[in-house]
Amino acid sequence: MKKLLFLIVSLTYSLTCAAQKIALSKTINISLPSKSEKLSKDQIVAFVNERFKNDEIALTAAQNTNPDHTYVADNVLVTLFYGNKSVNENYLLQTKKGLDEMSRKDKSYTSSIETIKTIKY
Repeated sequence: MKKLLFLIVSLTYSLTCAAQKIALSKTINISLPSKSEKLSKDQIVAFVNERFKNDEIALTAAQNTNPDHTYVADNVLVTLFYGNKSVNENYLLQTKKGLDEMSRKDKSYTSSIETIKTIKY
């Protein structure tokens, strides 16, 4: 019985370890403008509240934003999102369309996809 239990635990552990993705040397370095300022959670909410006039969607997004990765640069809120999720070829365009639709009431909203050295941003 102990051998069977040990075998099941070992097999489960080995499958779990094999399923984990390991990323090696897939990093990106971002240089923010020299005048950029890191914001606290309260500063993020205040900035969004002032900028988007109490918009419910914007306030919800601001409250869920990680302050460790949020900055303001030239009166623009910059939040860095990252992950190791595989995405399809149209992910950037689909995300842009969703953000455009969500912000269609905001007259100051603009967005564009820029291509730099064959990479779309």
